[in-house]
Amino acid sequence: MLRVITSAAVVFLATASLSAQEVRSTVGPLEKSAKPSSPENPIPKRTASAQPVTPPEFRPPATRGTVRLQVTLNSEGRIGEIRGLGDPLVQFVPGPAVDEKTRRTMSDAIVRSAAEALRHWAYEAPAEPITFHVVFTYYVAPEPTAVQQDPSPLASVTGRGAGAFPPTPPWPAAEGAYRAGPGMPPLRQTKNVRPQYPDEAQRRRIGGAVTLEALIGPDGKVKDVRVIRSTPPFDEAAMDAVRQWEFEPTLIDGKAVSV
Repeated sequence: MLRVITSAAVVFLATASLSAQEVRSTVGPLEKSAKPSSPENPIPKRTASAQPVTPPEFRPPATRGTVRLQVTLNSEGRIGEIRGLGDPLVQFVPGPAVDEKTRRTMSDAIVRSAAEALRHWAYEAPAEPITFHVVFTYYVAPEPTAVQQDPSPLASVTGRGAGAFPPTPPWPAAEGAYRAGPGMPPLRQTKNVRPQYPDEAQRRRIGGAVTLEALIGPDGKVKDVRVIRSTPPFDEAAMDAVRQWEFEPTLIDGKAVSV
C-alpha cells in the first residue's frame, strides 16, 4: 500500500550540520544549481533517516501542524540546503482565537523539529545536486509524519519512512499487499495525472489537502484508493487523479507483487 498526501491543486510528497536557523527563506546557491526531481530525475534512495519529534511547545489547543520544506541534496547525497515554503500551518480546536505570539512559538518549534530530523537524513549520491519537497505533519497526540515529495510529478513517496501515520482501520482490499517504505524497492512512477481543482472550491476560494491510501497491483496500476483524511470538496478530485497513476511493477524475489 502507498500512502499519499495530495491536494486538488497540486500533488505534494541529510546528514549535514543543519539547524532551524539554517532554514532559508530565499533560494540558495546550491538550489539554484540543482535540478528538480522528476520521473526522469528521481530522488535517490534514502540511506539514513530520523523521526521528527513533536516539540513540547506544540500542544493543545493546537491539533495539527504542517511544515513544507524545499530540500536540496549536494553531490554527496547530503542535505546542503533547506528552504521554507511559506509559513507553517498550525490548526487549532474550535474556540477562542489563539494569539499570534502562541501561534508563532508553535510554528517556530515545529520548524526546528523538522530541521533537526533532516540533519540525520542521507541519500545515495546523485549524479548532480537535486532539489525536492519534504512535508512534515505534526499531531498533538500521535507521532508526527514526514513525506518526501516531488515539486511536480510524484516520483517517490515514503509510506512508513520517517514517521508513522496514525492507525487506520483494516483495508480488506489490500490484504496481503506489501507496504511501501523501508526495506522495499523504491516506487518508480511512470504515469502521473494532476488532480483538477473542483469548481465548488474555486467558487468558494478555498484550498484543502486529502490523505489517500492507494493499492498498486502487480502490473503497477492503481487498483483501489481510499480516503484517510477528508477535505470536502477535494476528495473525489484527488481520488480520480490517483486512480490514473501508474508505476513500474514492484519485484520481490523476482516476482511482481501488490504494494
